[in-house]
Amino acid sequence: MEGTRLIELTKFNKTLLIFQSINYTFAFNLLRTFWGATNFNLMTNKRLGIIGGGSWAVAVANILLENGDVELNWWVRDEAVATEINSNGVNIKHLSDVRLDAHRMHASNDLRFVVQQSDILFIAVPSAFVGTVLGQLEIEAYHGKQFVSMVKGIVVGCDKPVSVFLNRELSVPQSAICVVGGPSHAEEVVERKPTFLTVASENPNLASTVQQLLSCHYTHLYTTTHVHAVEWAGVMKNIYAIASGICDGLHLGDNMKAVIVTAALREMYTQIERLEEPGFRCFDEYYFLGDLMVTCWSEHSRNHQLGVRVGSGESVADVLNEAAAVAEGYYGTAAIKRCMDKGMLQSMPVAEAVGRVLYDGVDPRAEFTHLIDSVL
Repeated sequence: MEGTRLIELTKFNKTLLIFQSINYTFAFNLLRTFWGATNFNLMTNKRLGIIGGGSWAVAVANILLENGDVELNWWVRDEAVATEINSNGVNIKHLSDVRLDAHRMHASNDLRFVVQQSDILFIAVPSAFVGTVLGQLEIEAYHGKQFVSMVKGIVVGCDKPVSVFLNRELSVPQSAICVVGGPSHAEEVVERKPTFLTVASENPNLASTVQQLLSCHYTHLYTTTHVHAVEWAGVMKNIYAIASGICDGLHLGDNMKAVIVTAALREMYTQIERLEEPGFRCFDEYYFLGDLMVTCWSEHSRNHQLGVRVGSGESVADVLNEAAAVAEGYYGTAAIKRCMDKGMLQSMPVAEAVGRVLYDGVDPRAEFTHLIDSVL
C-alpha cells in the first residue's frame, strides 16, 4: 500500500511541475478534478500548526478545518483561552462568536508541543511579538518544519520581514518558507465572504501545498515567487492606512485622502521595485493595490482607526493602551524609519510624516499641512 502511495505521489509531483510552468491556479483546479480528490488529498495529509491567538489566527483555523480532514494544533499564550478552545471551539478573546470544531484540533499554551506535533506551522502572531514568541525555543526545535507567515509587519528587534527573520535568525531554509498576503480582514473571512489571497514562496511545491490548504469555497488563492513584494507590501500598507486615518480624523475630505493614498502607492511601488528585479510590476496585484485599499478604507482596519483617533486629537499613548488588538503599522512606521536611516530604503515622505506624528509628538494638522503644501 505504501509503495502504491509513493508511486502515485511521484506521478502527481511530476504532473504538477509541468502545470506550474503554465499557471498554478489552473493546475490546482485541473488536477483536483481529474486526479481525484482522494488522491489529491494525499499531499495534504500533514500535521498543521497555528502559532497565535488573535482574530487572524481564528480565521486561519476556520479555513483549515473547513477545507479538509486535517490534524490541527494551535498555540495560544493564555491557558484559559486554550482550555475554552478545546472544550467549546471558541476563542474567548477574539471573534468569540465563531465556533470551531473542537474535536479536530488541540489548543495549548505549550509552544514546544505544538511545534513538535506539526509539519507546517502557520504564523499568525503580531509582528511585534514574533521574535519573542518563536525565540522561546532553540533553533533546533524548528529543524525540518515548514513555515507559512500570515503576518503583515516587521519583526521588532531585527527590522526584517518574517521570512528574513526565519531564515537568518532561526536558520529556516528559504525553500521551507511561504508568505501570504492580500486584502483579508479576519472579520469578513470568518463570515465566509469572498477573499482573494496571494501565496509567495521560492519553493513552488510549498506554494502549491499552501494554496490547496487555504483554498475553499470562499477563498481564492494565487501563487507567486515574489516573496519580497508580497511581504513588504503587507508591511507598508499598514503605515499608509494610518496616514489615511489621520486624514479622516482631520476632516480633510475624500479628495485629499485620495491624494494621500496615491502618494503612498507611489512610495510603495518605488521601494518594492528596488527589492525585485528591474521592470517588476505589481500595481494590479491583489496583495498590492487591493490590500492597500481595504486597509485604508475598511471599518475593520485597526491601523486606519488608530490614525482617525490620533488625527482627531487623542494621544497616541491613550489609543494604544485602549486598543484591543495590535495595529501593525505603529511598529512598522518605526522600523521603516530605521531602514531608511540605514540606507535600506529611499525617502518615503508620507511614511515619514506618519512617523513624526506617532513618535515625535508633532501635531497631526501641522504635519499634514506641511505634507500637502511642500511635499505632495
